[in-house]
Amino acid sequence: MSATAGAEGAPDPLDAALLAWRSILPEAGILTAPAQLAAYQADTSDFSQAPSAVLKPASRDQVRQVLAIAREHGLPVHPISTGHNWGYGSANAYVAGCVVLDLSGMTAIRHFEPELGLVTLEPGVTQAMLRDWLDARGFRFMVPTTGAGPRCSLVGNALERGYGLTPHADHFAAVTALEAVLPDGTVYRSPLADEAGGSGFRWGVGPYLDGLFSQGSLGVVTAMTIALAARPARVETFYFWIDRDADLEHCVAVVRDTLRDAGSSIGGINLISAARFLAMAEHEREHGLAPRARPLGQAEVEARAKAAGAAAWMGIGAIYGTAAHAAATRKLVRARIGGIARRLVFATRGKARLMERAMAWLPGERSRRLGRTLRLMREGLELLEGQPREVALPLAYLRSGKTPEGQPRNPAHDGCGLLWYAPIVAMTGTRAREFVDIARAICLEHGFDASITLSSLSERCFDCTLPILFDRHDPADCARADACWRALYHAGLARGFRPYRVHARYAQLLASEATPFWTAVDTIKRALDPDDLVSPGRWQARAGR
Repeated sequence: MSATAGAEGAPDPLDAALLAWRSILPEAGILTAPAQLAAYQADTSDFSQAPSAVLKPASRDQVRQVLAIAREHGLPVHPISTGHNWGYGSANAYVAGCVVLDLSGMTAIRHFEPELGLVTLEPGVTQAMLRDWLDARGFRFMVPTTGAGPRCSLVGNALERGYGLTPHADHFAAVTALEAVLPDGTVYRSPLADEAGGSGFRWGVGPYLDGLFSQGSLGVVTAMTIALAARPARVETFYFWIDRDADLEHCVAVVRDTLRDAGSSIGGINLISAARFLAMAEHEREHGLAPRARPLGQAEVEARAKAAGAAAWMGIGAIYGTAAHAAATRKLVRARIGGIARRLVFATRGKARLMERAMAWLPGERSRRLGRTLRLMREGLELLEGQPREVALPLAYLRSGKTPEGQPRNPAHDGCGLLWYAPIVAMTGTRAREFVDIARAICLEHGFDASITLSSLSERCFDCTLPILFDRHDPADCARADACWRALYHAGLARGFRPYRVHARYAQLLASEATPFWTAVDTIKRALDPDDLVSPGRWQARAGR
């Protein structure tokens, strides 16, 4: 790039910074070509923030040098791990003109303590990388998997407070230490941690500050220590069918009591609405269901789901432990959930694999359909065992996007239309019913199905994941999806249903609330990052630049 004149004939700050960055990064680590920058603007919505450049440091020291040059020239940076934050902004910064700091090349697994199950890794380590690393060394630990797939960063997901169904469902709660480069170049490290990660006591001494980096913009996290769950002797799942939507309140109470009594023997329980089942089934074409251009009323949704073998609500849970623990937990689940469910089925990966093989020998479309369902069940079980899989990703392709042949799925690059609305719902029947009714009414009004899943984060609350699925290539559909999300947000806010995570385009919307909490967030940001160097616009009603 040739230097351009800035104020009073001075070199353009970006040109000057690029010249300095080339002294510390290889040519392949500096991206400025339009096609290269466009790849970082792709999203599952029409939100797009053009970066001024992309830098790919490979170490903590390079991150420090990159930030020093950015600070010197007044250029904001936006760090990403792998950029696979689909439905929440992908690799986009919060405002245009940032230099994207792509940390996907930082792939070191710095330390593993097999007796304690503590692994210290860098932001570029994906679910698949950790799985391969553990398997190559014979370590029987579970990767904290998510539905986002094998190529997603463990550090990035934990920092965004992602969750899964493995025993350590809350992924940031499993973080015991972290390392970050602050805007002034200081290397922050958790108080009781060292280069190897420390003893696993996450709180340290003094105020707990690690949480400031979770969904934050106060520095660049360059390493994290995560507590992994050991793979138990037995992992199995259970599925149950709740025929009547009117039984949701009773079902929620039973799920809560089951989780409370089972303790850590159950990793979590999901309640999947008929509309969510249809969204997954219609994409896979496994039940003879064609995609629809219009939302359905609740009665028709349930009728179509039941015809495909589902119900008003489908439940899925995971059991972990020794053979004795699993037997006792099965007995508890049968006594509790078996009392309200029309059907209750237990399965292991081995059982699903045997049934899948048997179906392959039987003729007929019904056998082929059942075989595909068993394959999905087996892949879902593998996910619960800490084996990364893409089984949940096809949902993003329902209304738009092209599934690549023989290639890993990337909903942002493949043209999918997806926004996640993800509020926290207290685990009481009354609150669950209130939320479901609100969400259904608003989605129907805006022309979308309310494809709700309620996932237990504990025995006290659900996280709701509601995907707004639309045609990414239709501007009118994009506008309707945005309007639907905002209507859900404002209606939920009025009734106490707040999202735990939002798309990048809505961060400033939340921060515009005049509350002491957001005032405190802004005060801390200004104290640690007075130049607004790292991810400007996140949780700021107006970016400081």
